[in-house]
Amino acid sequence: MKQVKLFSMTLLLWLAIVMPGNLQAQSKQVNPEDRAKKETADMKEKLNLTEDQTQKVGAINLKYAQLMADMHKQNGQGSEADQQANREKMKGLHDKKVEELKLILTPAQMDQYKKMQEEKRNEHMKHQ
Repeated sequence: MKQVKLFSMTLLLWLAIVMPGNLQAQSKQVNPEDRAKKETADMKEKLNLTEDQTQKVGAINLKYAQLMADMHKQNGQGSEADQQANREKMKGLHDKKVEELKLILTPAQMDQYKKMQEEKRNEHMKHQ
């Protein structure tokens, strides 16, 4: 009986330690629509987008946020080669997005956008 009680206490303690981390990880997952809205709002502010540009950029951001979300779902599965292939596909999607944005943004806005992306990359690397 003592062993069962000790096991139960150990299990509860383990769950108390592990579960909050899992909940935090799940809560950080943002749906594609919210991700696109936030990215569009950031771009509107930092790039001084016109209303027309904001609508077009918003549509592009949503399109690629949805495609990337689908890729992320697949990315943890399969062999290392499969994961590498998915990373390459994601980079390809990003490159296509940039090409679409070039049709909407001015050259100055595009330069600023590239700086924003570099800052995001640097921040991401700090947290790894």
